[in-house]
Amino acid sequence: LMAVYYIQVDSFTSLLILPLIAMYSIGMVTMVLSAYRQLQGAFRSEWEAEKRRADLVQSQGQLSWQVEQTELAIKDQEAQIAKLRRLNTVLDSLFKKYSATDKPLPELFRECIRSVSEELDVDRVSIWRFGGDAERLELDVLYERATDRYHLIDLALHAKDFPTYFRYLSENRVISAPFAETDPATREFCENYFKPNDIKSLLDAPLRNHSGGFGVICCETVGDVREWQADEIGFVASVAQLIGAQIVAQDMAELNREIQVALTAAEAAGRAKSGFMATMNHELRTPMNGILGAANILVEGNLQPKEQQLAQAIVRTNTTVIAAIM
Repeated sequence: LMAVYYIQVDSFTSLLILPLIAMYSIGMVTMVLSAYRQLQGAFRSEWEAEKRRADLVQSQGQLSWQVEQTELAIKDQEAQIAKLRRLNTVLDSLFKKYSATDKPLPELFRECIRSVSEELDVDRVSIWRFGGDAERLELDVLYERATDRYHLIDLALHAKDFPTYFRYLSENRVISAPFAETDPATREFCENYFKPNDIKSLLDAPLRNHSGGFGVICCETVGDVREWQADEIGFVASVAQLIGAQIVAQDMAELNREIQVALTAAEAAGRAKSGFMATMNHELRTPMNGILGAANILVEGNLQPKEQQLAQAIVRTNTTVIAAIM
């Protein structure tokens, strides 16, 4: 407006003022642009600082999560180590209690299956024995944790009805079946055994003696599926080996007793034979000596040739018999 005014008032004056106005306007624009750039820089710096704070908070959150996961992993490892130590303590106690002893097997069976049930929190644990040249498994004893009772049930599983399970049992150290009803090794039991007893998971380990198979220790969960852990599988397999070793030890002890009885009988027979031979020696030698003496007298006498030969035959025969019974 001022420029227009001066142009209208005085063209010469306007020629002097217009450059000044232009310079002033440029300065103002420059100042505005500079202020805008500074403001933009301030906003950018604040945004970058906020972003760094957000990244730092995120990094701190990730670090905290990693620390938490590490602590959980350490706790899991500590719990696993404590569990392994507890299981090893149980095995050591069973081994010390039953090794080099003649305690009956039923007592060993009961204590072992109860220990497995308590330490692994298993609903049912049982011992089965082979019968009929390993063509069937017969239930020896069953322990139920819910009632804390042992059961003696007349139950048998025949190889002809469950051939796959018997084959798996002969070929494997353990049978681990978390989903027992569908597992290839155990699904044959689904209708006749699992469903009536509401069994969901199975863990079996064979018991072996000097001749091969003796039976099986069987762990069963009722109502809930159980993912068997490596330490649990190892524990059950170790208990099975402990039972098998005790079975072998008792079999060997029984064999040694039978051998000792046979040796005692043989020694008694030897003594009887010696006594008999001594009696016979005395009873035979006395008359034989008499006959031999009489025959020698005849040989030395004046006998006919034929009679001489007979007397000499008597001497030779008696001498041989006396030498044989001495």
